[in-house]
Amino acid sequence: MLCFFYALDNILSSRHSTPELVEEVVTALLNHLQKQDQLQLDNDAKLLQQYCARTLQLLKLYKTMNDINGKSVEALPESSEESVDIQSYSTSLCISEFEVGRILSLVTLHQEIVPVLKRQVRFSDDSTLELSFSDFVTCFVSYDSHLVKSEDEILLKNLPIDLNSKISDKSIESLGGFLFHTSVHGGSYFSTLQAALRDSSILPEKLLMLLLKHWVSDAGFCPSPDKWINLQQVMKHISSLSDPKLNLKYCRPLPNESNLENVSVLQSFKIDKSDSRSLNIVRGLLSDIRRKFPYSLHHDALLANCGWEHLMQWSKNKDSVIHLEHALSCLNLVQSSVIKNGEYA
Repeated sequence: MLCFFYALDNILSSRHSTPELVEEVVTALLNHLQKQDQLQLDNDAKLLQQYCARTLQLLKLYKTMNDINGKSVEALPESSEESVDIQSYSTSLCISEFEVGRILSLVTLHQEIVPVLKRQVRFSDDSTLELSFSDFVTCFVSYDSHLVKSEDEILLKNLPIDLNSKISDKSIESLGGFLFHTSVHGGSYFSTLQAALRDSSILPEKLLMLLLKHWVSDAGFCPSPDKWINLQQVMKHISSLSDPKLNLKYCRPLPNESNLENVSVLQSFKIDKSDSRSLNIVRGLLSDIRRKFPYSLHHDALLANCGWEHLMQWSKNKDSVIHLEHALSCLNLVQSSVIKNGEYA
């Protein structure tokens, strides 16, 4: 049985393996295993069955995303020079202008302090939407050394799939663009994307992470309300994928604390049924970023940046006194004497 694992690994990791070839081989292998007496199958054979099932789930998602991205042939306009209209954001997203300014400042500051995330490729470059199947499938954990059961029955459909913890930041960025670029920046195929992600059974919290990584790292971060609405729409679809009725049991020890931390954000949103649920997801994910950058995202620095953004908007329209009021409110909350004396850069 070990030779089947090695053979399948080699096929999936080869850049010469087409999706059609993979589907043919994996389907034939799974059918062969399912024809055997299930009571006589050993543990390795059952693990191989789930390996094949996960691979087919990922293959289906890959083909769907390739189809969606292939239809997105029109180059998106360059938007880096477009001015930010906080009032439009506030109206479209039904949140206060202060919250819009705070989130914009967080994203802008995050882009500035993580140079590696600044893309040189624009939206019009097709490489944003291209990803080979071998690169795609290696981003996930297709093989698991522990069987997954539901009510003591071994699952062969809708198996939960996790991200590979060893993949690089570049691979995460490419995967996020491959999955979400068209829907977020093109505003289309929402229902198709939701159905494809549901059938893939990729962990929703990892999908949220990929979505946020793509949104904040792309050089084309779109300063227009419609793109924020698209982002919000995709977030709603992802948050709806969690099934509280699903009772899965892994034949493994209990997860450690680090694994529990990874799902804490998603779990905290499950009980939130308010209209601002998507905004709360944004807040939660940005708070995760703050934990990773505790000094760069200090509250005084954020308040100063929020005040700056409001002053920029006020300078474009002196009649919009609300921006000046928000700027003064932010600056009044700054406690650092260094920033107050204008020594912060």
